[in-house]
Amino acid sequence: MPVARSPLDRRRRIYSLVTFAVVCVVGLSLLGGMFLRGRRELDRKVYAHPHLALAYLARAESRFRSFDRDGDGVHDFASSLEQLERAGVITPRLASGELAGYRYRILRADDRSWAAVAEPIAVTSSSAFYYVDESHVVRARLGAPADAGAEVYWSPDDEWSR
Repeated sequence: MPVARSPLDRRRRIYSLVTFAVVCVVGLSLLGGMFLRGRRELDRKVYAHPHLALAYLARAESRFRSFDRDGDGVHDFASSLEQLERAGVITPRLASGELAGYRYRILRADDRSWAAVAEPIAVTSSSAFYYVDESHVVRARLGAPADAGAEVYWSPDDEWSR
């Protein structure tokens, strides 16, 4: 035999549902704000400095290879920034190839090695050029493109790198 509910019970039930909905909306808003704040921090701390952006790119390439993010059955490195973005390991902003006055591009990539560079968009004789490869060591050279023979600028093993 069904129990008859009073109008007061119905109001309480509706109030509970509305309260639950409000809590969900507030919670999702807070999570969204934290996500956006995290993205802004990434932009401010990492993307403003080419050597840190290249270190971030090196970690993304490692994730891409380790987890076969393109799903082709071969643990290879990504050959383009767009491929890394499609795999969800870098942001669209980095995938655009231009950040904070630098142009980023992957030079080469296969199943064993890869390399990328960050080159200034406006080149002067004192411009810094950056290079990174599968070693994750960022190298730099002033006034000319950097390569594997350039001076070590930042290393993941060296906390006291520039």
